[in-house]
Amino acid sequence: KNATALWLVSNCNDTSGRELYVNELRKYLPVDVYGGCGLPLPCQQFRREFKLRGGCVRRLMSRYKFYLSFESSFCDGYLTEKIWKTFRVNVIPVVMGNADYRGLLSPDTFIDVRDFGSPKDLADYLHYLDENDDAYNAIIHNRKSVKCLKVFPGPPHCLMCQHLHEFREKREVLADVADFWSPSRRCSTPGEFFKGIAEDVLKENPQLRGRYV
Repeated sequence: KNATALWLVSNCNDTSGRELYVNELRKYLPVDVYGGCGLPLPCQQFRREFKLRGGCVRRLMSRYKFYLSFESSFCDGYLTEKIWKTFRVNVIPVVMGNADYRGLLSPDTFIDVRDFGSPKDLADYLHYLDENDDAYNAIIHNRKSVKCLKVFPGPPHCLMCQHLHEFREKREVLADVADFWSPSRRCSTPGEFFKGIAEDVLKENPQLRGRYV
């Protein structure tokens, strides 16, 4: 490994304020940013070929010790591919989101920003792991011992069909999808999410306290 932390991001206009957290984190820790919001991928010419691009991302990721898996929205159960694409690479994911990571992932296989009082506290811990091979490799060993099982085999449309048959008597109508995912029902504002865990971010960016309320 010859680099510290990597962030791949193409959505530069998110609702979570994650870019402000990263900006604060970069004051204390080197973070390389690639994608639409940073440097172009080394094999950008292959972006239409999913397998080639996926291989490019894995090769790039394998150079780093940590990967920032930060979600663009803080909604209950909202979890994208960011965390899953780290499983084939010896890298430690640093997660940020409102998903139940401890219920989904094995313990001691990831780092959650919510466990740290500020980006500086997180940076201090990442520096510790960066300089302590035994502690870093212990987490990598835990990750390598995890076996991934195909819980939902088959194409997505087949799974949807199966679900509709199994729950054919159950009915639920959503009149407004936007309302279902609204901050008041399922999502947290950046101010709510960062409050108490990233005071440095709120101090530097007071507009976050009331953002998207």
